[in-house]
Amino acid sequence: MRQSNPLWWRLGILGLSLLWMGMASAFTPGPGDQAIAKASLPLRTTPPQDSYVVIKGQQVGMIQPGETVTIEATQEVKGLFRKDTWVKIKRQGSTGNAQSGWVFFGTNGESSNFEKRN
Repeated sequence: MRQSNPLWWRLGILGLSLLWMGMASAFTPGPGDQAIAKASLPLRTTPPQDSYVVIKGQQVGMIQPGETVTIEATQEVKGLFRKDTWVKIKRQGSTGNAQSGWVFFGTNGESSNFEKRN
C-alpha cells in the first residue's frame, strides 16, 4: 500500500528548508570577524546617522566582490520600515596600507552583503 503525501505537507517542508538555508547563510557581524564581500560596496568615512534622511560620510573607496575584510565595529541605522546594519571594516588597500571605513552590511533578518570567513 503506497501512501502519498499531501501537497501542503510537501510545500511546508520546502518552505522550512528555504527558511533554514536563508538563516544559515546570514551571520551577525562582530568585532574581529573576517568577512568576504558578495558585492561591490562604497566605503564611507561614516555611516548614516539615525536615519537615511541625511547620508553622512564621504566615499573613500570601493569594496570589491570576493575581498576579505575585518570587521571593527557595527552600527544599526533605522530606516522607515526596517533596521539596517552598517559595519566599520579594515582592509588592505591597493598600496599595501590598511584602510578603514564604513559599509552597508545588510538589513536585519535578511541576507547580507558579506559571508563569514572561516
